[in-house]
Amino acid sequence: MTLQVLQQLNHNFGQTGSPVAPNSPPHPPAKAKDGKETWAYWTCQVRWPGTLRDIISEIEKETESTSSFEKSEEGKILANQVHKILQELDSNAKLTPLEVDSADYKLWNEMMETYWKDATWHSASWLFSECYMYRRVRNSLLRSTHWKNFDVFFGPKTETFFECEDQVIDLANKFGTVLGFKKEKEQRIMFHELAQTSLWGNGQDLSLLATMAAEDAKKLQEAG
Repeated sequence: MTLQVLQQLNHNFGQTGSPVAPNSPPHPPAKAKDGKETWAYWTCQVRWPGTLRDIISEIEKETESTSSFEKSEEGKILANQVHKILQELDSNAKLTPLEVDSADYKLWNEMMETYWKDATWHSASWLFSECYMYRRVRNSLLRSTHWKNFDVFFGPKTETFFECEDQVIDLANKFGTVLGFKKEKEQRIMFHELAQTSLWGNGQDLSLLATMAAEDAKKLQEAG
């Protein structure tokens, strides 16, 4: 978030309260520590651990299938590093700085030092903690030799794509008629269908349906 944006937000929202900052938005950020009945707590306790376990599984599969001894040995180290993140999350440990890599680790560490110093997985906003979790995984990959470009989500996304084959084909066929719609009513119907499709795709991509079976997800998609 740039200084100019922060200044504008402070002008709009910060006159009667605390200055607006990444750790102090106009509306109170949701945090896992807010309570066990909150979505932020469920995300921290259920969704993130599931995501990390899936990442470990994908690394282990690639480690077992590769013919490179060096990549295989490095894969074991990576799996242990992601498991360490899982342990930190489970124990609500303090968020630690990123190690040196080839990307924007300095910016991350500066932001953490400024806005989330001494924060834990539960006390930081859930959105920052989630982004931090993915960045920690990326940090390990970037520091490796043979895994820098490994996509930890390629396997699950490919599997999900084929599980949704019927919906994908139906969507592709509908796109062929979009440009032919001229009446406002037809355009409005198509707009709502595309909006629903975007939400479905977002749910699949961001694992918001992580605890739902593939058949249940398919029924939900068909119901619109």
